[in-house]
Amino acid sequence: MTQNTEQNVRTRDERRDERCIAYLADLMREKMKFSREVKGRNGWQDMPAEVLSEMLREHVEKGDPVDVANFCMMLAAKRAPIAEARGAEEQRRKDGEGQEAFYQIKLRKGNGSWQDVDFENYQEFSDDTWARRTLYTHPANVAALEGRIAELEKENAALESAVMKAAESVMGIETPCMEGDNLAVTICSHFEDSEGEPCDNGWHEGATNAYEEIKSAVIRHFRDTLTRTGTPS
Repeated sequence: MTQNTEQNVRTRDERRDERCIAYLADLMREKMKFSREVKGRNGWQDMPAEVLSEMLREHVEKGDPVDVANFCMMLAAKRAPIAEARGAEEQRRKDGEGQEAFYQIKLRKGNGSWQDVDFENYQEFSDDTWARRTLYTHPANVAALEGRIAELEKENAALESAVMKAAESVMGIETPCMEGDNLAVTICSHFEDSEGEPCDNGWHEGATNAYEEIKSAVIRHFRDTLTRTGTPS
């Protein structure tokens, strides 16, 4: 891919991202207004981050991404992380009985990674501390989980590669009604608007955007289908 092509793709992707972000923001604003003016719900600014985190998890289960986004907005406005699920610390303590505990904190400043600290520093929950957690040594379980994660990542990479190849294959389909063209050329021909300068691939922006949009839809379709039915044998 040439530098100009990379710039065109990046610019197109940036515009698409901005449109999607603006669309979600509008939906969030409408939801917040409806909740405030119709349902009479307000006061999230005074709610603890732990309560908002629990409500966030509940709405993840309900399945509305706009509600989830609004709870994420509330936590972000408070500069608070998503708190652990209720009982998670106690469950870790039970799982770690008889094992050595070690402590970690995450600071507001820095790269956002967990840092190992001694128990004394762990107890000093200062304004600079973003979050903290207690973990327990459990080598056998950790090794098994890490091995399983590696297996799943490998399977996921293979699945993603198969999806991309399948999408490319679909775009190369030819039928008699296309009169010698394939599906990709047929799509581009239909949406070609001849406005402005053509992209490096010879097509104008309307045709290129339509092709990318349809191909992305094909990829999503394959992913969703495989997620529901599992990988084909």
